[in-house]
Amino acid sequence: MDFRQVETQNESNNLGVQAGLPKNFSYKELKTATKNFKGDNLGSGGSGLVFKGVLKNGIQVAVKRVLENDVEHGEWQFEREVLAIASLKHVHLVRLRGYCTHMSETGRIFYIVYDLLPHGSLDRWIFTKTGDPTAKYLSWKDRYRIALEAAKALVYIHHDCGEPRLHLDVKPENILLDDNFRAVLSDFGLSRLMKNNDSRALTACRGTTGYIAPEWNRGVSIKCDIFSYGKVLLDLFFGERYVCLDQDGKDIFRSDGNSEGEQQIFHAFMWKELTRSKIMDLIDKRILEKNEEVDEKETICLVYTALSCIQEDPKKRPRDMCAVIDILEQKNTGLSLYLRLLEVLPK
Repeated sequence: MDFRQVETQNESNNLGVQAGLPKNFSYKELKTATKNFKGDNLGSGGSGLVFKGVLKNGIQVAVKRVLENDVEHGEWQFEREVLAIASLKHVHLVRLRGYCTHMSETGRIFYIVYDLLPHGSLDRWIFTKTGDPTAKYLSWKDRYRIALEAAKALVYIHHDCGEPRLHLDVKPENILLDDNFRAVLSDFGLSRLMKNNDSRALTACRGTTGYIAPEWNRGVSIKCDIFSYGKVLLDLFFGERYVCLDQDGKDIFRSDGNSEGEQQIFHAFMWKELTRSKIMDLIDKRILEKNEEVDEKETICLVYTALSCIQEDPKKRPRDMCAVIDILEQKNTGLSLYLRLLEVLPK
């Protein structure tokens, strides 16, 4: 073995890490960091298992093993995610630490290493049981700020990075929370580049049920991310997933999924409650139980934004995520009517 060559490679790797470039980890390093992948399992999703790890320098990381029955597709998934996030730098996007490919008895295995964020994912903080004193909880103030931060992350990847791209799997599980509970968008395994002259593109339907835009099988665009984001806003508001109410506000959720007609009834009911300024009657009950101060204008802004984003017709949704932020920051003219109604209607 030429130790001078090894030393040169190590120096080059260290310089790359210092420059903020992702590191090519050895399998041994990740095996040691994760205690042979038998330590804390941080969860699993459609694209892989995630393990907690600690590097030699003490930095905590999340090590994702890309799962695919088809090794060739697993490699495609791995390359897609690494290339997607490696060049992106934003305070509200997860940081890529590095990657690893390992040849096992059954074939190649692919790993992606991210910074570990201490508070986990958003779903663990909003989908908890009412009345449980030990359950995690996010205040309304935090929820609204997180909604804005996630929107800013999408603006960046859609418009402001070197090669704009779609995320295509926006959901609470893919919004992480850092030390200060700031939103950090993660999991770019399904993302794809946007061509300058390509407003829509065909892709296999591999998103998450309940968050997939209805037009997906006809082609994806930024309107698909906008739709998914609107679903996340409803999650933040209700503190429950897949809420569906009838014209009287009664819960008609079905575990096998609500029909298109039931969803339309639900959306019509929510618009009606906006015009009546009765949205506070529907908010996550834990927020009311905490007796925390809630800006009612913000609740109207958030629900108005959500309903605008989940319009069945993509053309009726906000033009882009910049327009979404304008609504949340009360800069949208269409929103002004509902804010005025709040001032004039009796409580």
